[in-house]
Amino acid sequence: MNRNDIIEAGLRLVREEGLGKFTTRRLADALQVQGPALYHHYRSKEQLLGDMANRIIESTIDSMPSGLDWAVWNASFAKRNRNAMLSYRDGALLLIKAWPTDTMRRRTIPRLEAPMLGAGFPEQVAREVSFSIASFTIGWVLNEQNEQIREFIVERMDPDQAFENALEMLLDGARIRLSRQTSS
Repeated sequence: MNRNDIIEAGLRLVREEGLGKFTTRRLADALQVQGPALYHHYRSKEQLLGDMANRIIESTIDSMPSGLDWAVWNASFAKRNRNAMLSYRDGALLLIKAWPTDTMRRRTIPRLEAPMLGAGFPEQVAREVSFSIASFTIGWVLNEQNEQIREFIVERMDPDQAFENALEMLLDGARIRLSRQTSS
């Protein structure tokens, strides 16, 4: 058993049962090990949740085609990440509860910011845009994964089209911010 086995088993449990029923005891049972065996790889449940969340994000980044314009890349990433979170019973909640791991800080987040940095965004603006898009997407999915809120949304609008429209508004704001930065 290694960290990858633990992360994959943990994600399967969240997909099947939801985060509310996720415990290290259930995870150990699914892996057919004693609970303390998990602590050989993870000091805490929070650290494990961080790696599980990072796996969802990294898998989405890995699925992205290369050579896209920063706005197209971010729109595509947000849509794919939304779908990835929706594929887990509590995908958005997992990303909210997860601690930013060292891997997330050193590798994942810079990969999210890279398209904007490559387009000439100042580092701070790239961070803000990346965080805004991630926060928007997680918040949107959190609402979609709440049954009563989802019913309300569906009564009022097409959730997929509304997500894309709202995302485009965020990207429009980023375009304006970039044009201000480059014209001054």
